[in-house]
Amino acid sequence: MVGDAAYRRFIAVFAGTAVTFPKHPRGAFFATLARVIGPAVAERVRVRFAGESIYITMNLAEQRACRNEEISARIEAGEPHDAVARAYHTTVRHVRRIAASISRIDVKARGLG
Repeated sequence: MVGDAAYRRFIAVFAGTAVTFPKHPRGAFFATLARVIGPAVAERVRVRFAGESIYITMNLAEQRACRNEEISARIEAGEPHDAVARAYHTTVRHVRRIAASISRIDVKARGLG
């Protein structure tokens, strides 16, 4: 209904909150919605959900997967494990586990494993 890019921006801003979609295209929430996903898409969503309250869940699995890919990329770029662990507020052991896990998945995806 809104497209992948608009969906990701919407989730980034409203995840973990309950939103009530306005019945009319005005007010602070509609202005924020239009700024985040674009005015045309905001109007389409407003018309579809007018007056409804919806809890927007946090997609923790996707956030974790993105974080793990970032960690793996930093390790592959040569950053020290301890520096990466500090940046993500985790342990060196966990960073090593994530990097190893991503490497195994990457090898299997390429058909090399």
